[in-house]
Amino acid sequence: KASAARIAAAVALVGASLAPAGAGLPSPLAMPFLCLERCNSTSAEIHATIAQVGATSAMLGGVATERYNLGEGGRLVVGSDLTDSLPLLRAAGWPSGAPIIAMVSSYPYPPQFATWMREVFADPQPFVEQLVSEASQHGIAGFNIDWEPLSSTVQPGDAAAYAKFLGALGRALAPHGLSVTVDVATWSPLWSFPDLNATALPFIDGIMSMSTYTDSQGSWDHHLAEAIDAFGASGKLIVGLETTRINGTAYPEAQLRQRFDALKEAGMRRVGLWRAPVPSEWDSFLKGL
Repeated sequence: KASAARIAAAVALVGASLAPAGAGLPSPLAMPFLCLERCNSTSAEIHATIAQVGATSAMLGGVATERYNLGEGGRLVVGSDLTDSLPLLRAAGWPSGAPIIAMVSSYPYPPQFATWMREVFADPQPFVEQLVSEASQHGIAGFNIDWEPLSSTVQPGDAAAYAKFLGALGRALAPHGLSVTVDVATWSPLWSFPDLNATALPFIDGIMSMSTYTDSQGSWDHHLAEAIDAFGASGKLIVGLETTRINGTAYPEAQLRQRFDALKEAGMRRVGLWRAPVPSEWDSFLKGL
């Protein structure tokens, strides 16, 4: 298969890379994302999900939770409508030394979001100071930047500016012991893989592929190879996996095995799981990372 050949070729790059893995993230890593109110979870479902994540922390290594947005003026906005999952995770048994990563989201994707991005690109210092303050107050280990502006609002120059901003953010937060990860895919002009490689990736801790959120095995193979081609040599690639198919049903065990075998063959030991709760059928595969 063409995809398999591309993966095999990339393995040599991964093994030969001198670039360090993200200092703020363990390896192996299985990092579920908590999407609670924004994914229409009920109160009972929210507490059950957090309890499951806490109970399975030993095989995970990290957790990401929706907490913040970027708002007008390029400022950090606390999601007052969202469950504060941080104390609940700790009460559920999440270890004090394991990273809790807070997402900074673009949801619900307002048309003016691209303008707010340009504002923070132009003057990032207030945003950085807010992140440092929030991390200090709440014991947050780092931030996941998940900005997905409407493609029609992205202008020439935004992709290069975004990559440069991410690199600057990584440099600004590193002295505070805070990690930076970013979610990328191929469906928005905001994500320029060459720019991300050149000016962001050397200074951040992880780059997560969302293009691998797909039921189709052929599409998944293609996008995995694409992500490895782009970022695998850095040692910082996090492969995004959906924990259920798009219709909400479970993945067949044979397909899970095929995917995790491909990850093992490619030397990929970090996965981001969209979303918690993680089905128990995944346990043996995650333990084998």
